[in-house]
Amino acid sequence: MANDSSNKQIIWGDEVENLSEGGDENYFKPESGSNHITFLDEGVIYEDEKKYDDEPQQYIKFKVEVDGEELIWDIRKGTTPGSKFGQIARYAEKKGGLENEEITWFKQGEGVETNHVLMDLEDEDAMKE
Repeated sequence: MANDSSNKQIIWGDEVENLSEGGDENYFKPESGSNHITFLDEGVIYEDEKKYDDEPQQYIKFKVEVDGEELIWDIRKGTTPGSKFGQIARYAEKKGGLENEEITWFKQGEGVETNHVLMDLEDEDAMKE
């Protein structure tokens, strides 16, 4: 089997550790305004049909640190450059990965009127111009 760098090897010890985690208190959900986030890994892609999905979707789970607390940030793997995943993917490409990268994530609004902006991506784009 060819070595495909897009496939992530499962670290079983990490997976067992995730099984022992409690409820939603270990998950990161950006609050309105600025959120300072440090990525602790490159993320893991998985497929799931969550209660609000009509069919299985791809998701990505990151280990992050926010305000000194290690959390899980679970997002749907979007397909557009402006989606949460799209912004993170574009930033990761510019930086050569995510692990140990610190970002500022800005959330404005609630529900379907919510906007998410990776502020550091705008800084990177501005530097390229």
